[in-house]
Amino acid sequence: EPEENGNSFLENARIKAIEYAQASGKIAISEDSGLVIPALAGLPGIWSARFSDCEFSPEGQLLSHSNSGRTRNEIDSANNTRVLELMADLTPERRTAWFEIALVVSSPDGIVLFESSATSPGRIAESQSGHFGFGYDSIFIGDRTDDVSFAELDAQRKNLRSHRRKVLSSFSAWTCKLLTKQQEQHIVIDGNDGVGKSTIVNKLRELGWNVSDRGAATKLTDNPSSALPGSNEISFILDAPIEISQERLLKAGRSLQEKYHTKEDLTHYRQKFQAIAAHHSEFILIDASGSVVQTLSAILKVLYPHE
Repeated sequence: EPEENGNSFLENARIKAIEYAQASGKIAISEDSGLVIPALAGLPGIWSARFSDCEFSPEGQLLSHSNSGRTRNEIDSANNTRVLELMADLTPERRTAWFEIALVVSSPDGIVLFESSATSPGRIAESQSGHFGFGYDSIFIGDRTDDVSFAELDAQRKNLRSHRRKVLSSFSAWTCKLLTKQQEQHIVIDGNDGVGKSTIVNKLRELGWNVSDRGAATKLTDNPSSALPGSNEISFILDAPIEISQERLLKAGRSLQEKYHTKEDLTHYRQKFQAIAAHHSEFILIDASGSVVQTLSAILKVLYPHE
């Protein structure tokens, strides 16, 4: 399993999503969640699942962790007991707390496609109550729960207030919007040979996009009166220095004497592509001088905006 060494729920969710996606070669979804108590310097926080097995500084920094070998239920019980002991003398005003969750979606190349966080506010009870739920539910009283713990709520009432429900609602809205966009939009990747077009096209197709590698920009380089992209097209122009394009062509076993591969041809068409992008806002110029992952990441930031 990935080492969860981030400093926040979001960082840990990213670590897990990216590593699972890269290991599986598939899109991966991961989450990280826990209980945050300001009066305890934010603890249990990212150590919520193993709080009773950890030692911390007064500032909430982890000092040590040992594997107790206990069952999940035993650890949950010990976690709750420890929180109540640490907060035994605190007034109601200092018992504020919230559950927090972060959810992340990663591409197989380790590029974050979506991330979102949510909280469920409340406070820490003075004793445990209820037999539903899990984890810290028996000591957490959520806002607008009629002064009962999450463990006293049935599943339906708890889910209405759940941080997980909130983040999944955000994820669901993003997914629906994305699927609609993929059905309605056509992606076009233009640019010189040697800028990685075919690789980028294949990776976008693997993510479910309708993509072609020759569009309006290429046509405009030969015929300035050609039509601009349609309203259902998202047109990218990949751009890289001539030296990099030629180096990639040589690595691919291509001759630099072929048409469109000579320095003169590459320079001529690169200048035309750059001019087209500069004069027509319908085209998005992408720096393709770096790695494939860097180029793909720049494109995906346009296709998967984080809202």
